[in-house]
This record gives sequence, structure tokens and C-alpha cells, in this order.
Amino acid sequence: FSITDEALDYLTDICNGDVRSALNALELAAYSLHGRSVIELQEIRQAFDNRTNSISTTDFYDITSAFCKSMRAGHSDGALYWMARMLDSGVDPLYIARRIVVHSCEDVGLANPHALQVAMAAKQAVEFLGMPECRIPLAEAVIYVCESPKSNSAYKGIAAALEAVRTHQAYPVPEPIRDGSRTYINPIDHPGSKLDYLPEPLKDARFYKPQNSGVEAKIYARHEERKKL
Repeated sequence: FSITDEALDYLTDICNGDVRSALNALELAAYSLHGRSVIELQEIRQAFDNRTNSISTTDFYDITSAFCKSMRAGHSDGALYWMARMLDSGVDPLYIARRIVVHSCEDVGLANPHALQVAMAAKQAVEFLGMPECRIPLAEAVIYVCESPKSNSAYKGIAAALEAVRTHQAYPVPEPIRDGSRTYINPIDHPGSKLDYLPEPLKDARFYKPQNSGVEAKIYARHEERKKL
């Protein structure tokens, strides 16, 4: 067999220094020739398209980390590149969809609550379409998460609440908000009514701290006004 300069240049670039990967691609390309003896660019490209997952365990976690941190930073190009690396190496697209769902809540959160809807829709599209078509809704969701304003207040809020639960005794529920309470006052029907919604030792705790970002900026402003009262 022989190989064209164009195909060889592509092979040396795409194998990323992994000789085993290059030899496997050459072997697949040779088997695809069906009587011909010259390996051309199209055969090498096809051989790499047919390879199975070639990401090592270390690379897998590093690339996943790069993908997630690119989304958090709002770097759409970086996120798309690292996602493409995973998809091209055979990573389950559902795994990628789950990461997008997580970051739609953890990093975007209340700054743009629609991000979770877009991420969940992408997850459903992955299940409905499969590869290669599902790469498109995945890309749409990734870009949406990247370009959205960011807030991790929900992530921090539940972390702080869990920390309080684990570091304090299990306090009883205040009587007015117990099931069947006769002293409960509906705050919707009676605006301005005062009830204790936290146990007495935690009455001054503030787990949720809104951030001045995106849609959540309205909540932030309302909380700031309350502080002045």
C-alpha cells in the first residue's frame, strides 16, 4: 500500500501523537480500499470516523472538566470544542446532556430559569434522535447555557441549608406551620402577616442570597429593599 501526502499529513495531525491510533486508522483504511492500493484522504477520514472511544480515563475527566468550565465561563467556542472532542470519541451523548442540565441549574440558575427547560429539551432530543442528529440540540443547549447570565445562588442556597441540617439538631416545626395548625395565616390572603418559617435557633439564617444577574436581578432588588425596612 501507499498513501498520499495529503492523507499522511491529515493522519499525523489527527492522531495527536498516538502511534497506535494512527496504525489502527491505516489498517481500517487499507481494508476499505477493495482492490486499490493507494490510501487517500477520504479513507483516512472515514477510518477515524469509525473508531471507538479513544479517550483515556485521565483525558476523559480532563476534557469533561474543560467542557464544564467553559460553560461556566460563558465561552461558547471552548464548550463546543470540548463537546465535539467527546462526541467524536464515542462518549455517550446522554452523559453530555446530563452535564448541561447540571450547569443550567448550578451556574445559570435563577438568572435565566429557561436554561433548565432548554437543557431538559436537549436531553429528550438525545433520547429521541440519537447520534448524529442529536449533536445539534446539544450544541443549541450548550450555547444557550454559555450565553446566559450566570447565578449560582440556588447551588449555594441548598448547600448552606444542608450544612445547617447536618450541624444542628433536628428542631421541631414551629406550631403555626405544622400540618393541621389552627393558628396558620395564609400570607396570600393576608399580606404582611408574620409567621416563623424556621426553627427558633435558626430564625436569622439566610440560606438564599440572590445575585444581581439576569432575571434574578428583580429578586435581588426586592431583597435589598427589605433590608432598608
